[in-house]
Amino acid sequence: MPRLSVTLRDARGEDGEFLFQLFSSTREEELAAVPWTEEEKEVFLRMQFDAQTRHYSAAFPHMDYKIILVDDNRAGRVLTTRLPGDLHVIDIAISPSCRNLGIGTMLIRKLKSDAERENLVLSLYVEVYNRARILYERLGFVEVSTDNIYTRMEYRPGKILQDEIHSESNMSRRETEITR
Repeated sequence: MPRLSVTLRDARGEDGEFLFQLFSSTREEELAAVPWTEEEKEVFLRMQFDAQTRHYSAAFPHMDYKIILVDDNRAGRVLTTRLPGDLHVIDIAISPSCRNLGIGTMLIRKLKSDAERENLVLSLYVEVYNRARILYERLGFVEVSTDNIYTRMEYRPGKILQDEIHSESNMSRRETEITR
């Protein structure tokens, strides 16, 4: 299997349209059932994207906003912030063409390593119905709280869960790495 070169770089102004298309791709399933025209969906998505962008900037003014590159091509984004005792994942999104290649697993492992090195809890929120929850559980995250929409999950340094050890032995042998 070919080796993937996965790197992270700071988001820049010229990433705007890519980020909008990425955001739109994360909403395709839920909008498929809406009887709107493509133009109406785009207007709605642009409003939602702009609102999310403003919210993240206001709520997390010191966030680290990275573009995920696969073989030097934009493939997603990852937003994190450091809170007292906590490395918090604000958002991870990967382009449809790059999903199921192990990129999310690599990113989470890198973030876990960063959290362990700094002795921080690694936390995130995931929508209750989101399939990514399975990945987070496999990588050692546990549910801390939940409501009807979101589940807060945490990975605590030093805790090695049997499930993760088991899943490691079943992982693909693809050689990949993430660099900054």
